[in-house]
Amino acid sequence: MLPDGQGILLTTFEVSGIDRLKNNPRIGVVAMDGGKVQQLIEGLQGFYAPTGHLLFFRENSVWAVKFDPRSRGIGSTPVPVVSNVANDGPVYGAWSFSNDGTLVYLPAVGPGTYNLVWVDREGREATLSSRPMAFRNPEISPSGDQIAVTVGRVNQGEIWIFSLDHNTLSRLTFDGGWQPTWLDDEHVLFGQTQGSSGSLLVSKRADGRGAVEVLLSTPANEIQPRLSDDGRWLAYASNESGRYEVYVRPFPEVSTGKWQVSEAGGGSPVWSRDGTELYYLTLDGIMTATRVDTDRDSFAILGSSRLFDASPYPGWSGLDGSLLPEYDVSPDGRRFLMIKPTQSLDKTAYIVVNWFEELKQRLPQ
Repeated sequence: MLPDGQGILLTTFEVSGIDRLKNNPRIGVVAMDGGKVQQLIEGLQGFYAPTGHLLFFRENSVWAVKFDPRSRGIGSTPVPVVSNVANDGPVYGAWSFSNDGTLVYLPAVGPGTYNLVWVDREGREATLSSRPMAFRNPEISPSGDQIAVTVGRVNQGEIWIFSLDHNTLSRLTFDGGWQPTWLDDEHVLFGQTQGSSGSLLVSKRADGRGAVEVLLSTPANEIQPRLSDDGRWLAYASNESGRYEVYVRPFPEVSTGKWQVSEAGGGSPVWSRDGTELYYLTLDGIMTATRVDTDRDSFAILGSSRLFDASPYPGWSGLDGSLLPEYDVSPDGRRFLMIKPTQSLDKTAYIVVNWFEELKQRLPQ
């Protein structure tokens, strides 16, 4: 809220494509009694500081610009004042400040490189024989002898295939791809950008032969969809309750039922191959197994178990901003395929006191 109590700073987005909340964010201001939003500047998380500056988040940095709260006018060129700030979720930055000039933020992790590792249900770890790369979203083939994996940033990578039998890694796509899902042992379904008009769901043979086939071209409404192996149940994450929880619906008749699986927040659902367990990550990074009954037409939850701390591995609770599952489960349900950073994630909070003095020196009034 602005000092006069008559205006509120907010962030607006263009809603299109699969990354619904990432398109062209802009800081705006609107009067308390309503009316049209006045657009101010490109960015998000706008806050007014007592120093006479508008602070906001853009490109993993906190930026500042002179701002007159009465005229609501921008008075200078924006400059970055804090760099290397982590994302808090897929969009916002992990930073804040107090009115006495104390700044707190988390440092950005960066894309980095990762190893593919097996982790059993007790948390014991074994590294696969593959060179470290910017791995994301691994998924094991139905037969269990191949891994489809994204290499690169979220929605900016390529699909690669890792052969467990031959210990080889081969590139599948050359025009972008992310979140691979096996349709069968020979075909991989994945997302692909279509310019500025959104994203496609496409498929391609895992051996690289043949052309890409477009299966679906429509904006996504929910996140992290995972279909059970028998094709009857769809698990996904939704923030309809105000925070992300894991839900299950019948498939393809998704409007005929809905069950909430997680109890205190969760995401990244993955099915066991036999459909008797649904795994997900809690908001505090615990791998959880929920026993379910899918033998009948009605879905039933039988109980849940907390397995191990998955916070050392990027995923739902990490600082990389991922909205996609960063793990998969072996066909026998005894091991989890995870990605592990080659360097430890820095989760130290940085605190800067008297930060307003530095801000006034950078952008004097």
